[in-house]
Amino acid sequence: MNQFRLLLSLFLSITIILSLSAREGIISSSINKKNMNCTTVQSHEILDGSAQYRVAQNTVIFDMSGGTIGYNTITGCVPFEETFTALIDNNPTQPTTWSWNLGNAQMETGNQVTPNYTSSGEYQLVLETTILDYVVTNICVNVTDGYCGDVEEASCNCGTPVIGVCPDPYVDFSGTILNSGTDTDSQCWDNLSIVTNGESISFSVYDEDVASQDDFLGTFVVEITNGEGEYTFSSDSLSGTITIGTVVNNVLSESLTITVYDVPPMPTFSQSGNTLTATNPDAYDIQWYLDGVAISGATMTTYEATENGDYSVSYTDSNGCTSTSGSITVTVVSNHNITQNAVVGKIQPNPTSEQFSIQANILEQHDINITILNSIGQKVWEQNYAEQIGEQLYSIDASSLGSGIYFVQFRLDDGSFETQKLMIQ
Repeated sequence: MNQFRLLLSLFLSITIILSLSAREGIISSSINKKNMNCTTVQSHEILDGSAQYRVAQNTVIFDMSGGTIGYNTITGCVPFEETFTALIDNNPTQPTTWSWNLGNAQMETGNQVTPNYTSSGEYQLVLETTILDYVVTNICVNVTDGYCGDVEEASCNCGTPVIGVCPDPYVDFSGTILNSGTDTDSQCWDNLSIVTNGESISFSVYDEDVASQDDFLGTFVVEITNGEGEYTFSSDSLSGTITIGTVVNNVLSESLTITVYDVPPMPTFSQSGNTLTATNPDAYDIQWYLDGVAISGATMTTYEATENGDYSVSYTDSNGCTSTSGSITVTVVSNHNITQNAVVGKIQPNPTSEQFSIQANILEQHDINITILNSIGQKVWEQNYAEQIGEQLYSIDASSLGSGIYFVQFRLDDGSFETQKLMIQ
């Protein structure tokens, strides 16, 4: 019988392709389409600024961008916010769904998630990917023509009390046969689980004859255009419905540990003339900024401003977390009312390579501070002189300083100061 059916299929070649609407929807996406056979990679890969985490065979792959990259674990600072993308997506041939556990009592769905952790701690981000197969759960056939004329059905008068006048339809799903029941022009098969060929299902319908050759009633291809639901098909010989459902093919799970650290407290700093001083009780790494741009080499607690602008400072801890202060507008002054309290002579000699001196007449008794700053405002030399008054000569050894431009600041204890440029050869 099977050989005869094959011959009939080749000779008649009656193929009806139907693309019909279903009653229910389907999850569909084209983002990062992957198959299930994941490659085992024992470390992360960095591609175009993103990190892709791949683990054992047949487990979920997902990626993220930014953060500190490590295999199966990442770190960040409060507030931590990154976007993670599930890379296994077999839609539309195999409906794929995603469920995320963010590790903070929140659940989300979809192939992408952006958790926001506002408190420090360790979070377990878990992705569960469910891959489904389309299956035929029910099919009904109503034969109206194309079966009569054989010995078994001398005339098309099904229902008349004559032996063998009704068709006996059966369905062939590429070798999976749904046998006919009693003689009837209508037949339904329920509780099926026939896996489809992705987005379509093909089957042939025959009329079973006992003595003569089976009648070939047509081959049908139903396109699964809208996911689960009922589809219709028809031809000149029959009509029918086919119901598409889903079954779970595989459930894959992967997790990622996210460690979130607190940021340092917001820095504070004070200004005295051109001198900016940060309070840094916990010895954080310091960086000074001018108009929001990091000043190269300005990483000490004290910074001497050499340009007008908005200054700020940041703290960075051992975890790489940074906090930044508000800004202070600084207008650099080269002589801060020092002439009311002292007369400071010019640096002699200038340029110099070893030693230079400054002569000053201190009009009233003051403590004196002399500081040498390099070209980026870093303090490279400092000396204090207590209870100075009258004519004074201050000799300074500059032999340990490299060649370049420096600034010498002569400061009184009342905050007044004068800055002069020094060239060391």
